Amino acid sequence: MTTHLTPIITAPVPEHGASDDEQAAFLWSMIEPDFLKGAGWNADRRVLDPPIGHPTLGGRRCPVPGCISPVKGLQLCSTCSTRRRASGMSQEEFVKIPRTAPYRHLPTGDCRVAACERPWTDSGSRPVCRSH
Repeated sequence: MTTHLTPIITAPVPEHGASDDEQAAFLWSMIEPDFLKGAGWNADRRVLDPPIGHPTLGGRRCPVPGCISPVKGLQLCSTCSTRRRASGMSQEEFVKIPRTAPYRHLPTGDCRVAACERPWTDSGSRPVCRSH
């Protein structure tokens, strides 16, 4: 049996043609504070950065032991996928071997697009957020 949860609405449902502020207040009233905290919401920067493995928003973690990278549409993270192809091993063999390759700790900063408050993580050649 599936249980459907009904959100607790604390703001009035906006009428047709309501202002952006009224619509935003309504939407914010439907979000539980605990959900935001667990989802990686940064209120100061107004950025959502879900942790890997979040049950609703986060991606999957790479299955290679010792790897902490996310998997984005592949079966392995991009680094482990490249290493697996170079090794000539099957994926079943490869995922049994712990990752020993170093992680690149890339610098972070503010996106260089005017008025964008999102952070970027890159090699520095393109210091913009993922959206830009």
